[in-house]
Amino acid sequence: MWRITNGLDVVATALPGDNTSIRLSPYNLFGFAHLGMELTLREAPGKSVVGGNAFTRGTIVRIESTMNPKLAHPPHGVDTADKEAIEALRELEKKPLLGRLVAHAPPLYWYMLKNIQLGECEWQD
Repeated sequence: MWRITNGLDVVATALPGDNTSIRLSPYNLFGFAHLGMELTLREAPGKSVVGGNAFTRGTIVRIESTMNPKLAHPPHGVDTADKEAIEALRELEKKPLLGRLVAHAPPLYWYMLKNIQLGECEWQD
């Protein structure tokens, strides 16, 4: 089971149990957490990051694409308005609190999936 995260997306990263630096009682009402291995997407040339304990640390995790490159990048490219909207969202992502909500926007996930570095991932420290 995988949990895909894009930066500090509040929905994918903000459950109290996800933060291992916080010690919660097993009976704590807020002790719930996401399940599965976390794959944090990174834009090329950076490698995406994998973490969790469902696999032995150091297990090779690779991101591959089965998409035809010609379909992934149409010859006409991305509309200038689309580029401007993505850049505006990426700037909003840097704002405290608001950025955590903006990071959950589907266009930012699509942007990252389109620009992800294929190949071996790095393990989170």
